[in-house]
Amino acid sequence: VLYLETAEDQRGSDGLRSPGVHLNERGRGPALCAACGGVADAWRGRLDNMQTALRMCCSEGALFRPSVAQFALVSPRAVI
Repeated sequence: VLYLETAEDQRGSDGLRSPGVHLNERGRGPALCAACGGVADAWRGRLDNMQTALRMCCSEGALFRPSVAQFALVSPRAVI
């Protein structure tokens, strides 16, 4: 499965627009919580959409359903 993130602009907290999923810029993507070590602000950078697509490909007791071999994310700012 290929999850393709388009180059649509999203406005950051600084008011500037920037395309794609943000994984390496503080404040524009999710981060680890300093208090509990969990993921905070998972909705930032549209990663909630990617997570939903990934969960749809998963199966109980196995990583993926039999019809899914791989999952890849492609974005103007990230490739996973």
